[in-house]
Formats: sequence, structure tokens, C-alpha cells
Amino acid sequence: MLHIAMFSDTYFPYISGVVRSIERLSEGLRERGHTVTIFGPRYLGHSHDADEIERISRCPALPIYPPGNIVVPLPSIVSLTRQIRNMDVDVIHAHSPFIMGLAALQVGRRLRIPVVFTHHSVYHEYAVYFPKPLRAPTERAILHWVSHYVHQADQVVVPSVATREFVRETYGVDCAVVSNPIVGPPQGISKPPRPDLSAPILVYVGRLGKEKSLPLLIRAFSLVRKKMPASLVLVGDGPEREHLEELAEALRVERYITFTGFLPYQEVSEWYQRATVFVFSSEKETQGMVMLEALAHGVPVVAVRSEASEAIFNVCRAGCITESEPRAMAQGVLAILSDPQALAQMSKEGLMYARRFSPERVAERMEQVYQTAGAGIRSMIDRSYRSESK
Repeated sequence: MLHIAMFSDTYFPYISGVVRSIERLSEGLRERGHTVTIFGPRYLGHSHDADEIERISRCPALPIYPPGNIVVPLPSIVSLTRQIRNMDVDVIHAHSPFIMGLAALQVGRRLRIPVVFTHHSVYHEYAVYFPKPLRAPTERAILHWVSHYVHQADQVVVPSVATREFVRETYGVDCAVVSNPIVGPPQGISKPPRPDLSAPILVYVGRLGKEKSLPLLIRAFSLVRKKMPASLVLVGDGPEREHLEELAEALRVERYITFTGFLPYQEVSEWYQRATVFVFSSEKETQGMVMLEALAHGVPVVAVRSEASEAIFNVCRAGCITESEPRAMAQGVLAILSDPQALAQMSKEGLMYARRFSPERVAERMEQVYQTAGAGIRSMIDRSYRSESK
């Protein structure tokens, strides 16, 4: 059995797809008999009573935005090296190429422990949050840094085939595809077989950020409201919330939209269970975890065209892909809601498809990656990818 040390720039109480992926992968690995210790930042006001039981080691961190649990980790390489050595760790798994990811590499090199890196996001696209004059240089800096990082890791993992192609073409590094783990409702609870189509509930789950194209979703919802008494629930929080609330008010649909803020997953699961249709407007997803979570709850999906949505719904007939335009998205929602039989069939197909992403299956696949990295077999750097992309 292996002892895996996972390094991340964020962890609970901060909530994100990466954090949930780490939690679920850890659970799957522990169920298979492995030991997992998570190394992440410390948060103000967070109780660490459960950290020892859950094997979480916190490093000091600088609070940047306490209401959103946004911090900058301040790890000590000397302290981390000592901890990892004493724990007799077999593999280090980094979930960020930045501060904690760099610490993972440094500790791994000092102790001759293989470092696996999961490339969770298309990182340079977050340059959109910088002032316009800084966006282009920020993008270039991030691309340069991540390129350096993936060439240092002993094995690179991506959550989807689309992300593998991006990493190959952009950085010239091959990688293993291992899905993020997906869970459905708590055991023994299933979605009601007949949703109420007289007052359908549309649900979105995720960060309220620019990259999610949520103004498109709210405009599409306003068109749906003209045809039927639907409601929209936005589960999550983020910097765009105030702007979205203003847009809803301008479109006169604010009474029919609920902003829940960040919720623990149990409450997120309850919203999935209440949903008639899951709606997703982001064009920039690496895997579309929340779409898969919706399917695991038996909820059909209407999503705009993206690499993630096409990868899912070209195989699984439990959703509808639309163009990135409000009218097209509204038409997709209305088409699904107008056919109860198709809705029920989509629910069944989604449940079956989502089973392949269970934490147990994902953990089994990740074991193979760890064993490959542990055997000293580094990811091959194929220069042809780089030459083709020029």
C-alpha cells in the first residue's frame, strides 16, 4: 500500500471543483487501503479539530479575501521536507503548479520522491481577472511557468481527453487521462421519477466568475420565463454575483432567481435532486465536473458547446448542446421540458454514464499512475506536438 502526500493551494473550507476532486480521490484511495495526507493552507477562523483525524496538514497562509476564504499559502520547505521524510511518503501528488505545487517539487527532489501533477485548469485564462493592459503579459507569464512546471513533474495527469490535447500542443508533454471523481446523492436517496414540469427548476452549480459566461445563462432564462413559470437557482458564489443580480433586475426576472452562495456538498446535492434541468453556460471547462454531478443525480443537462460538453454528450444522450447564445440555450431548455418521456430517458442514461466516474474507479486508475511514477518512468516529452502547434 502507498502513502500519498497531496499538495494544494486551496482546501476546505474553500470550496471549488479542485477541492472536491481532492477530497473524493482521497476517499477512494483510502477505501483501497492507501494512506493519504493532504497539505494545504490554514484559514482564519477555521476549526482544525478534524484535521488530525482526516490527515490534513496546514501551513501558514496570508489572507487576501477572508469572506471568500481566499489565501496565499506560505509553506516552509524545511518543515515540509521534515514532515514528508518522517511520514515515509511514496508519492507526492501536486494539484497546483503554483505555490504548493512548487513546494511539492522541491520536497520531492530533496527526498527523491516522484511527483505527480494534475493539470486541473487552463490556467492562463484566469488572466481575464487582471486589468486589460496586464492580461496579455500575464497570460504569457502563466503559460511560461506552467510549461516549466509540467516538464519538471515525473508524471502529468489531466481530467479529460480535451485537456490532454491542450497540454500536448501547448507544452509538448504527454500525460495520463484520469477523470475527476464524481458522486451522486447520499446512499439510499434518489431523484423523484416524475419532476414537476408545471413549475420547472433550472439549476446551475459553480463559481460566479467571468469565465462561466453567466450573463448568457440569465438572458436565456429570461426567455424561458416568457414561455413557462420556471425558476433558476445559482448555487455558488464569486466576484460576478453583484453584476448578475443587477442584470436579473434589469431583465425583471430577479424574483425568479435564487442566489444560494457557497454551500456544503450535502446541500448542493439537495439542489441537484430538486432540479428539473441542469444548465451550464461555460465554454471553458476541462471536464465539466458539475455536469457529470448533475447526471449522477439523474438530472438532464443543457450546456453551451465546449470541449467538455461535447466530450460528454457526444457519448451520453442525457443532455443537449447549444450554441453560446441566449436564444439557442433557451430553445434547448424548452425542448427538453416539452417532452416528459425524453426527460425521463435522459435521467436514466445520465445515471448509467456517471457510474464510470465513481471515486473507486478513479482511485484504481490513479493507482496505476502512481506506480508508473514510482517506477521512475517519466512522462515522455514528444517534441512533435510543439512543432505541429507552431
